[in-house]
Amino acid sequence: MELREKIDLVRKIAAPASGVAKKTLLSLKVGSVLRLKGETSPLFMVDDIFDYTETNKHGDKKSFTWKEYSLVNLEDFTTRFLEIEDDDGLHAYLTGEKVPQGKLSEIPSTKTKSLRIGGKHDEFYLDEVCHAAFSNKNGDEQVLMLDYETDNGTLLGVEVWESGNCEAFIYSEVKTKDIEVIAHD
Repeated sequence: MELREKIDLVRKIAAPASGVAKKTLLSLKVGSVLRLKGETSPLFMVDDIFDYTETNKHGDKKSFTWKEYSLVNLEDFTTRFLEIEDDDGLHAYLTGEKVPQGKLSEIPSTKTKSLRIGGKHDEFYLDEVCHAAFSNKNGDEQVLMLDYETDNGTLLGVEVWESGNCEAFIYSEVKTKDIEVIAHD
């Protein structure tokens, strides 16, 4: 990231917040700043917001929605994604390592019941399948979301886009009480 981009990013930071309710996690804005307990660099700024709506396999929207925030680490300027959903309680998931598609042992699909990453021995088993409509400032796109899990609880999320692109990330659940909203307009 160039210096000008870093300066522009810092200028987007929202005003300090205090006493923010957890429901705020579903309405963060670009410029909101978060601290995630347990992270080596605890400050992240929301850089972009993505809305998801569950659909059937034909693309007809259902009522379940959730948010995904693109977070920029304000120390090293790397990007992580934080997914927030209210499904019988508020749940949060944070991406970690991005997995290149070429490292997956199989091409992800609803028929791929298990897969491995590179030469690692842990096998990931298909846990959940979800069709969704993805919306952001650039429009809508259909996405197939596949969640895999190992026997020891490691999570792998795979997104297969209608354009044919595929993204995979190791991710982990984050307790919402461990997310502190530092700045929010």
